[in-house]
Amino acid sequence: MKTTLLFVLTLSGLCALSTNIIREYHYVKMLKTWAEAQSYCRDTFTDLATVHDKEDNDRLMRVQEGHGKYAWIGLYDDIKGWKWALGDKDLNDEFSNWRENEPNNRARRLNCVFVSQRGLWFDVNCGGRRPAVCYSEKGPSRYILVETQMTWMEARRHCRSSYTDLATVRNRSENNEITSLLPDRSWIGLYRRSWVNWSDETPRTFSNWHTKQPVNSGGTMRSCVVVNTTTGTWFNAHCEEKNHFICQTVSYPPTQHKTTLKLKFRSEADLNDPAVQQQMLEQLHAKLEKRGLSDFKLRWIQTDGQTFHKEEKKKKDKGLCALSTNIIREYHYVKMLKTWAEAQSYCRDTFTDLATVHDKEDNDRLMRVQEGHGKYAWIGLYDDIKGWKWALGDKDLNDEFSNWRENEPNNMMSKQGCVVMTQDGFWDDNSCMRTRPAVCYNAAH
Repeated sequence: MKTTLLFVLTLSGLCALSTNIIREYHYVKMLKTWAEAQSYCRDTFTDLATVHDKEDNDRLMRVQEGHGKYAWIGLYDDIKGWKWALGDKDLNDEFSNWRENEPNNRARRLNCVFVSQRGLWFDVNCGGRRPAVCYSEKGPSRYILVETQMTWMEARRHCRSSYTDLATVRNRSENNEITSLLPDRSWIGLYRRSWVNWSDETPRTFSNWHTKQPVNSGGTMRSCVVVNTTTGTWFNAHCEEKNHFICQTVSYPPTQHKTTLKLKFRSEADLNDPAVQQQMLEQLHAKLEKRGLSDFKLRWIQTDGQTFHKEEKKKKDKGLCALSTNIIREYHYVKMLKTWAEAQSYCRDTFTDLATVHDKEDNDRLMRVQEGHGKYAWIGLYDDIKGWKWALGDKDLNDEFSNWRENEPNNMMSKQGCVVMTQDGFWDDNSCMRTRPAVCYNAAH
């Protein structure tokens, strides 16, 4: 009588994405503006140099040429990167009311905004003390003037504890409503973080500023960064200056990972016989190579001292079953900030993979797992140039289900090849090098 048995097969092989990013720096002796240098580096290498830690900085120093020279690196200050405190939403192009020549960041760290009695916006240092306009989503009045003199951070804390947040201004009508309350210049919820991103869109995690840098003076905007080739320290400079520059080439060495497969089959052979087991591995190895796999190893793993286990059956088998189709996805929110590749590696080591979403039911459960956490989290969808694929099995994103936000994916700056899910369940394409939380999953049959 034939017996149906279950065995577990483990494949060890190579993964295309790795957490070990290798940066190779290239010193270029051409004189270019920061934007021209960025364009050259992207065309010829990968991008302008990114420096994530002291080890990167030490290697950057070794490629620098010429004493007393300055060379562009990829750090810059996006003076247009304004956000609203409520929801951390970007200031869009629909409405703003800056005074002429604002924002200008003409002194150090003009990262917060007040509105004048005429309704005009100014960028100023966040440490100044002034009244504030709070917003209440539940109160009888949307906008509340708080006349206590506070810094911007103190004002935000007060508004969040007593109301909803500092005021957001979405149109001229709201701006006029706020202006009508003001006896004096007062804080609103607009702010920005300075020197936060590199040219390759990765966040700054390390700095090596020269003493008293960065600083703006003389009414000029110094929003790009050079490295002194003698000291290795950084200075902010006018982006239209012409300097040498340092490019980088980024590569991802392959790293080993493990995949476990569970298969069912029928056999009359003695499956505890080592010779039978070896013969089965050889046959499986030949089939996988025929399918295009290479550089992998197969081995049996045991549970409860056995490789093979009888499966209890309620119904008679009608044929050979390769894999169960009744997959239960168990999602796990991971708070650690990681790039997409780092998140994929972590999920594969700890669970099964980054989250795969096959239908609306999956998407709804994934949204519930993310609820109450950060605004964005990596899922397993990525762009391999030929189209969008899921990390697990490199399966194509089919037409059966997707949940892109309106106007997404947009591949902004041609550098958004990985996907995040937002708290409201929609998908956005993002730069794979950004660090974000992630959602992993376990697949159970």
